[in-house]
Amino acid sequence: MSRIPLIDNLDLREIPNFEFDTVRPDAIPDRVINAVRLALADGEKFDSSTYANKRITIRGHFYASSRAEYEKGRDALLSAFESDVVTRLEFEQSDEQRQYYGTYENIIFDFKESGFVLVNIVYRATDPFGQSVALSTFYDSNVTDEIYEVIETGGNIYALPKISMTVNGIDDDEADRTLSMTIAQGSKTYNIQITRAWSAGESMVIDSKKQRVYVNGRRVDYSGRLPLLYKTNTFRFNFTDAASFDVDLNISYNKRWL
Repeated sequence: MSRIPLIDNLDLREIPNFEFDTVRPDAIPDRVINAVRLALADGEKFDSSTYANKRITIRGHFYASSRAEYEKGRDALLSAFESDVVTRLEFEQSDEQRQYYGTYENIIFDFKESGFVLVNIVYRATDPFGQSVALSTFYDSNVTDEIYEVIETGGNIYALPKISMTVNGIDDDEADRTLSMTIAQGSKTYNIQITRAWSAGESMVIDSKKQRVYVNGRRVDYSGRLPLLYKTNTFRFNFTDAASFDVDLNISYNKRWL
């Protein structure tokens, strides 16, 4: 693990004449609060909130033999950030590698003398949450009966799971069967249903990050809401109306952090 940032896997130490000093990811993402003023009293009633973006500050400096050598390094640094595309920023945080996605908001070059220049980079993570690079497993097992379990996850903000399923077998009746899956925490309930004539050998992927559902590699319709994972989750899974079924189910996710 390394605190030295990677920009799309480029180690900043590879920038000519550039030396990394610090990275500060402490700022909380910008939060938008929706509240309604009380009609007959002072105050507001909280309704909901969303997060917009998070700013991360990276500081370093150029120490070059001449102005020209510094400017070559400056060109390389700006090329690494590619201002018109999303870049991935990765570094060690809380003893694990975490990654952010966004773009630089500003880069200030404070020219001191000849080839010595202080650099202050403000990186704007448009996806406001840090993600653990390591993949975590929420559930991974063969399933032949209804599931009802309470499962704990890490992170301090909800995660976006990727759910993969392979149908090993299902009753011989060719009628439509409904796959029903619910993940809930308190009043937050996410239920998704996919109805079709399921058969052995089929595969399914529910990708909450991409907001898509695939069966046999093709997008399909579904009803309900794509699931999110919170700290404590009540997990239900079943094939309604199926006399029997046998599936391999895997649910993985990257922990996410404010």
